[in-house]
Amino acid sequence: MIRNLTVIVLIILMLQFLNFPFGYVSSPQVIIESKSLKEALEKANDGDTIILLPGVYFEREIDVNKSVRIVGKSREETIIDGNETEQYIIKIMREGVLIENLTIRNTSREGWSKGIIIYKAANVTLRNIIVEDSIYGVEIWDSSFVTITNSRICNCTRGVYIHDESFNNRILYNMILNCAENGIHIEYCDGNIICYNNFINSSVFSLGDNTWFLQYPAGGNYWNGNIKSVDNYWGSYQNISGSDGILDEEYGNLDKYPYKGPIYNFQVAYDQKIFDIILSTNSIVKNLHFIENSTIVINLESTDGESGFCRVAIPKELMFCSNLSLWQVYYVMNGQVKEADNLLILEDANATYLYFEYSQRANEIKIISEFSSRLVITLFFIITGALLIYFKREIKKGKILI
Repeated sequence: MIRNLTVIVLIILMLQFLNFPFGYVSSPQVIIESKSLKEALEKANDGDTIILLPGVYFEREIDVNKSVRIVGKSREETIIDGNETEQYIIKIMREGVLIENLTIRNTSREGWSKGIIIYKAANVTLRNIIVEDSIYGVEIWDSSFVTITNSRICNCTRGVYIHDESFNNRILYNMILNCAENGIHIEYCDGNIICYNNFINSSVFSLGDNTWFLQYPAGGNYWNGNIKSVDNYWGSYQNISGSDGILDEEYGNLDKYPYKGPIYNFQVAYDQKIFDIILSTNSIVKNLHFIENSTIVINLESTDGESGFCRVAIPKELMFCSNLSLWQVYYVMNGQVKEADNLLILEDANATYLYFEYSQRANEIKIISEFSSRLVITLFFIITGALLIYFKREIKKGKILI
């Protein structure tokens, strides 16, 4: 009986930590590869995935009225060209639609043409796409719970236009570039979150109660026109001497914690999960790697110039230290390893935030924590197993009654 109880407890604990839902059975999914999005949509049913092969598709007025996933091989190689349509390229009118890894481009620059319009829909996701050369890049009209993430919206009159009862939408980790009127234009809508975006040569307009920053130390957005402010203080009131990668003055009465440098979002796959590592720096970042021994390696392009700075937010579920002083940050320059300068470490419930400085001639940064999530789980199972063995022996000896 004790043996069976031990096995059952271990299985339950393992399932709990590995997030295996009881009774879960994956539903079948039809995958349609096509060279015409309109034709693929005619064949598709709710829940299907449409994979667009690399190439340029000259299509427009594409109505998406089924809950499908539309995925390109890559956003640079899979392009839907509207051929200067005066209407729209894609119109989404159904909940649960995902569009990923595509470029949507080239509508008429006269009238009110749209790259993508989301109309009376919910739970729509636009991820890792490019929308360019349109009057309205993305129009969200009477729609809620729309997510636009890791995308580039550029060379539009209005990058994202939100209006008419559109609430609780999220615009995160995007590059909004060279939008003539506004990068984001919100009219009388509330509850939308606009954070961790880069606004380059693009202003914003907002009527309504919307969120442009998260509570300190998480921060808001990067605005390349915000050149008057400096970073001499840190803290939720920006009144403690020292830098933190957040500018000391808010931007436009909207963003209380604007970032000092451009924002990068690197997604790390680990233990069957995807984690967002948010990086802000004045250096040129080549790539970022997560190593299972609790190390993040950031590769930089070595340059001559002013002192480099970096602000990085690391999810605690991925890496953490039991004491903030145990974090270590080094940079590599000319083959020599040096400790980062002016290291500041902050945290909230979800992430650890590290700000540090270094020479711009550095070509690599290493961030080392005390523990990784896998190590914690391994230790948990070792300790749990040891305790179960101990209790089993004590029960046999009669010292513990059940």
